[in-house]
Amino acid sequence: MPYTTKVDESERSKYDVFPPFFGNSYVTQEHYSDYMKEFIQKNNLSTEPRRLLLSGMRCIKTLFCSELLAWYLEKNFKITRVYKCIEFVDRAPFEKFVKLATENRIAADKEASKYEGTDPLKAKAILDSKGSAWKLLTNSGR
Repeated sequence: MPYTTKVDESERSKYDVFPPFFGNSYVTQEHYSDYMKEFIQKNNLSTEPRRLLLSGMRCIKTLFCSELLAWYLEKNFKITRVYKCIEFVDRAPFEKFVKLATENRIAADKEASKYEGTDPLKAKAILDSKGSAWKLLTNSGR
């Protein structure tokens, strides 16, 4: 759920050392202090803008899972705006397909005994074609 939230002014001293919110942001030379600018020049470091993970006392349009949001609320953080809520539905998305593919694979295995004594490549081709949906679904190399 995207939120805009911040640490309440009365609670800021608790989080001075380690602010609770994190986000990726592009940082340019203008964002650095004079000390850091001098350090970069002295050590011949890159002056190109770079993307960094930063911590802060507020965040804008940030996605939180329910547990983290509950923790923030327990700590009296202020949620100033909710942009969107997404409901999680716990279900198996391919349940019917997996059941059908498994049944086909079991049937193909039972049918394998019919092909004993025939050309092994022909039997393999027939059995593979019947179980190909299962192989496609369970192929961990893809």
